[in-house]
Amino acid sequence: MKVRVYSCTDQAILSRKDDVIRVASEAFSDVPAKEIEERFVKYPEIAVAQDGAEIAAFVFLTHHAHQRTRLVGLRFIAISNRYRNRGLSTLLTGVVILRKYLEYLRERQLPGGPRELFVMARICNPKAYYTLTKGNKGVSPDLGAKAPLERVTERQSLYTWLGEELGVEGFDPNTAIVTGAAADAGIVPNNTSVESGDQSDWDRYVAPGSEVLMLMPINWRFMWDNALRCVKLFKPVKLRKY
Repeated sequence: MKVRVYSCTDQAILSRKDDVIRVASEAFSDVPAKEIEERFVKYPEIAVAQDGAEIAAFVFLTHHAHQRTRLVGLRFIAISNRYRNRGLSTLLTGVVILRKYLEYLRERQLPGGPRELFVMARICNPKAYYTLTKGNKGVSPDLGAKAPLERVTERQSLYTWLGEELGVEGFDPNTAIVTGAAADAGIVPNNTSVESGDQSDWDRYVAPGSEVLMLMPINWRFMWDNALRCVKLFKPVKLRKY
C-alpha cells in the first residue's frame, strides 16, 4: 500500500476523480457527487492510499495557522468497501500527520515559530472518532472522560477562531458541536460500529446528524505512541479493537 499527497489541482489526481467519488459512495450512503467535486475546489490537498493502481482510501487536507498554533485538517476520510478494517485510516492519517509534524519542527526553529500543532477533524460518526483518537492524550472533546468539555473550555479562544476560519454554520465553540452538519450535506456513513460503551458516550454528546469538531495535539509523545500503534497494524484483523 502506497500513500501519496497530491495538490487538488494536480492533473494526476484530477484524472482519477471518478475513482475518488466511487470510494466516497462506498464509505457513505448516497453521498452527492457534488460534495466531492466541491472539495477538489475548496481544499488544497488530498492524500490517497493506493493498492497498485486502485485507490483504496483518501482524505482531503487543509492547513491553518493561528498565532503560534498550527493545525492540519483531515477533511472527509473515506475507505473503500474492499479495504475496510485493515487499518487503512491509521496508515493514511499517520503519513499525513508525520509529514505535517516534520514541517512543524522545521518552522519551530524560526524566530516566532509555532509552539503547538493540532490535528483537526469534523467527525460525524463514532467509528471515525475512536479510530482517530483512541489512546491519545489531550483530545477535545474527550468523549468518555469525566469532564469531556474540560479541554474544549481550555481551548475556547482557538475554537472560537476556528468557527470563523472555517465559516461553519451551526457551530458552538462551547461544545465543539456542529449541529446538523452531516445530515444537511446528505452524508450518512456506512461503517460506524463501535463497542456499546463508546457508542453510549458518543450518543450522549453528539446528536444524530451532527458533527464534533475534534482537536488532538501532536507532539513527540504522540508520535512515539502512534509509531507503536502502526506496528500493531500487523496484528490480525480479528484481534483489533478499531
